[in-house]
Amino acid sequence: MIRAHIRLTCGTLAAFAALGSFAPGSAAPAATPTLVEHRFETEFTIAAFQTAGLGSDGAEQLILVGERGEVTTWPANFAPNGAFAVKNPERCLLSPIPAAAPDTNGALAALTPDGLLLHPFDPDRGILPEAATALADTRLQLRIGAPRFSAILQDVNDDGRHDLLLPQQRSYELWLQQAPGQSPQYIKTAEVRTDVRIARETDADALTDRLENSFHIPSLHFQDVNGDGRADLLASTGDQRSFHIQTADGLIPPDPSVVLDLDIFRDTTPRSDLRPGQVLAGSDNATLAMQDLNGDEIPDYVIAHRRKLWVFHGSPDGPQFTQPSAIMKTAEDVTVVLITPLDDDPLPDLLLLRVQIPSIGMILKGLFSNLDIEISATGYANQQGSPSACPS
Repeated sequence: MIRAHIRLTCGTLAAFAALGSFAPGSAAPAATPTLVEHRFETEFTIAAFQTAGLGSDGAEQLILVGERGEVTTWPANFAPNGAFAVKNPERCLLSPIPAAAPDTNGALAALTPDGLLLHPFDPDRGILPEAATALADTRLQLRIGAPRFSAILQDVNDDGRHDLLLPQQRSYELWLQQAPGQSPQYIKTAEVRTDVRIARETDADALTDRLENSFHIPSLHFQDVNGDGRADLLASTGDQRSFHIQTADGLIPPDPSVVLDLDIFRDTTPRSDLRPGQVLAGSDNATLAMQDLNGDEIPDYVIAHRRKLWVFHGSPDGPQFTQPSAIMKTAEDVTVVLITPLDDDPLPDLLLLRVQIPSIGMILKGLFSNLDIEISATGYANQQGSPSACPS
């Protein structure tokens, strides 16, 4: 196992790799893993960095990008001054493309005003400056200020090929990849409106107003949410879920058909503190699970926050989050909420997991012997598409 620790300063990057391994079947070494420090200097100011398995061997590469567009990789052919510079660094979004097969190498995708460019990766030379234009019709018009890594490439339709999300001033375009290979083909499938956040800041020293705007590239995927056999578009941004239901003529509407704000689903029970001997409470953010609960082949929805759960059934009209089919509240904190089959019934059931934090005495005992972690589970059988009121 390799565990990497990265520390960044202005113009300086220190990477630490803790290397420790032993042969399968042999006893683990008693000594702690050796900590090896790799430190190198860059003469450019680092704007962004990311790791990705670009090589055919699956090894991770550290990609460094400077504020003026300098791009270099470590450890493959590391160049302190940058191997090359991307075009239009103030208008550039980057996304690494990992190697798709053992005998191929990945690439670095750059979305610029010149289109979508692909810089191939060479194991001996790193990321190459020679770029192929994958899509000239997609031009980034937003000013970023410096190159940034972003989720502009996503496999939206689960076909194993990366698709493109192009941010615009008030919307983002979805381009689906149609043919894999060195020269992928993209087709514009949808344009979905989104809000651009604008902030105003007054600088008293310069007697000016500073206006800043930011955009968020959502996570997208296709799924039929109303049982008509047509794939609908689901967008996730923070606590908001947007459902764009495909029309009968095959169009994805730019405005969402249904919007879910998870932030409005709150349990008023006070959040539990992290204390020894108590149940470890899960995330304080509301979570959403989508699964068919009543067997009508239409997704249903379970929203959980702290000790409270809401169940909403989908219909041919699509999802709705105004009339819950059931509301549950547990007496104890819950660590994890799972929707999974627990009996011979084909319908999924509700499973609540609770992890007990060891007491102070158990922690002290674990310093000299084994430390046991207690995990309890409570199951609720599915009754007519909703969890039963009593545990099974």
